[in-house]
Amino acid sequence: MFKRPLVGILGFSGVLGQMVYKTLVPKYAIRGGQRSTIGCLEDDPSVEIMEVDIHEKSVLNKFCLGCDVVVNCAGPSFKIKERVARAANQAGADYVDAFGANILEDILLEKSIGTQNINIISAGSFPGLSALLPRWLSLQYFNEITSLLGYCGGQEYTSKAATIDLLLSTVSGFGRANAEIKEGDIVSGSNLLKKAVILPCISQEVYAQKYLSCEMVKLAKLMGIPNLQWYTVMADQIIYDGFLKACALIANDPRDTVLSENAQVLSKLSAVASNDNSNWYSMVVELQGIIQGEEKRKRVVLKSADSGQLSGLIAAMSVEAILEKNLKRGVYWAFEVLDPEEVVEALKLSEGVKYLKVTDIPVRVDNGIQLQREEGVL
Repeated sequence: MFKRPLVGILGFSGVLGQMVYKTLVPKYAIRGGQRSTIGCLEDDPSVEIMEVDIHEKSVLNKFCLGCDVVVNCAGPSFKIKERVARAANQAGADYVDAFGANILEDILLEKSIGTQNINIISAGSFPGLSALLPRWLSLQYFNEITSLLGYCGGQEYTSKAATIDLLLSTVSGFGRANAEIKEGDIVSGSNLLKKAVILPCISQEVYAQKYLSCEMVKLAKLMGIPNLQWYTVMADQIIYDGFLKACALIANDPRDTVLSENAQVLSKLSAVASNDNSNWYSMVVELQGIIQGEEKRKRVVLKSADSGQLSGLIAAMSVEAILEKNLKRGVYWAFEVLDPEEVVEALKLSEGVKYLKVTDIPVRVDNGIQLQREEGVL
């Protein structure tokens, strides 16, 4: 009898972990790992549930043993680092991480952990989908790209662990705040937006901060994009102001206690702001370039109930890529190995995606922020 591949999912009961489970369970055997099995969200008797503390080496090793692929949906990344990837490697399993980014990549390559198996990192919404969506838009329409302008964020509850990663991604290691790519060079941009902007398909003002992630630097190099700006978006001004204050405090005092305290405060604020069932997460990408000899500009807008469902889909598709495609051993970012067209087709079928459209918009000379409300159909 054919034995189905076994996929281990850490952080199984979270939104991200549950999305990975629901996507993969029709095709693969699932082992779910979480800190406590009390009140487990999954009652499928065919799924094996294990109580796992990621920081207990023997327990983590036991969880990974027998798995074909291990998916890390837990956080924060700055504490976990290569811990799960190493355990997966030692157990002979391939590895998917919803975050990790360049810090995890550097560790895996430096310690030669990632050369023994297949590792797909940054397999979430941001990073992950944030690079796949512009790749898709480019492949669909453009012969050449001259500029990219993007936004992602929204109004949703953010756990303490996720908030820690968000803070650290802004102040340390994962990219550069207030930076952009201009004529092929990374330069410091304007400090902050002076006023709120309105995103397409969102009928409210939002607050945005310019942020150049390492993923965007890689994407610009891969696609040959000379000009690139990316903004992280928050819908609540109190949270936005608190976030900026927290970043400044952490930059001046990087102790774990300061980071933890500020993350806890911001997480609680996000819970208050998102308790009226008006949660949303959006990604907006504008590309300008050449289409059949003419300069054109197009915008794709994606709206979801929350980023966790998007991240779960990208992580699940990364597992499928490992198990069904002939990838060589090594370390990859999700946008480097996933097929953008397959990703968008999956997004169209996902219950978590509420809106996905492409619009023709006027060509810009300055590539600055000027969001309009044109609508089109994908």
